[in-house]
Amino acid sequence: EETVGLKLSLHVADLAFEVMGVDGVLRVAIVVEHKSAASSGTHDQMLRYTVLRKHWFRKRDKQVPPVVPIVLQHGASGVTEGQTACMPAELEALQPQLRLLVDDLRTVTEEQIRARGLHPLATLVLLALRALPQVESVDAALAAFARWQDLIAEELRDEGPPNPTAMLEALGWYVQEVTDVTEEQLPMELRPTQDDQGVVRMTTGQRIRMEAREAGRSEGKSEGKAEGKTEEARLMLGRLLQRRFDIDAAAVEARLQGATLEQLEAWVDRILDAESIDALFAER
Repeated sequence: EETVGLKLSLHVADLAFEVMGVDGVLRVAIVVEHKSAASSGTHDQMLRYTVLRKHWFRKRDKQVPPVVPIVLQHGASGVTEGQTACMPAELEALQPQLRLLVDDLRTVTEEQIRARGLHPLATLVLLALRALPQVESVDAALAAFARWQDLIAEELRDEGPPNPTAMLEALGWYVQEVTDVTEEQLPMELRPTQDDQGVVRMTTGQRIRMEAREAGRSEGKSEGKAEGKTEEARLMLGRLLQRRFDIDAAAVEARLQGATLEQLEAWVDRILDAESIDALFAER
């Protein structure tokens, strides 16, 4: 919150940080959003993030550095824009425009990603995002990690930060979420750690995704993933309700439990503009 500002964090930008130019003087703000599927509102979403970031800098520093909006695309389809209402060219020319820097992993090869010369962890993550959601079998996923073993070894030799063991463990959770690879089939370096009683340590979100994944094995893989996303959205909205209105999610649990994923995402998107709980949940 100190880094990105409350409003930007509530709008769930994936990453926001500052870098210093090579001259050691110019500061640049970076806002990153990743997309695993086509999104009709990417431009407006990044425009909103950029405006919030500029407001935060103006309030803190009285000066606004350049903001670079980056979209990391790694899904089966590319970044798309929503349908623009038909309007005269004169009005269209006045609409706010933001140039996005799009890194489309679908258009590059593994060799090209490796040739970027990034940190081993960054390279490994980009390779995983590019390949794993599209693999058609467990063998194909495991074959990919066999190709990336040199990067895993390099990451383990790194002293951090971040902690290399924790980062590889997080990657292991991602692998289990997007493929049919089980914990037992993961490379040893990616398996989750256990406590003194032999219980796997996991966050609430990881537990929800694992339970949804197990349900998906009996009810269908796609249904399990959808349920996991819905539960994550409920948890996120519950936290935002606490921060925005100082209200416990339990007070509106019935409404959250009965909502669809689309409804939950809509409420998250407009929670900052709502003046009250009733206004947030009002039908539109």
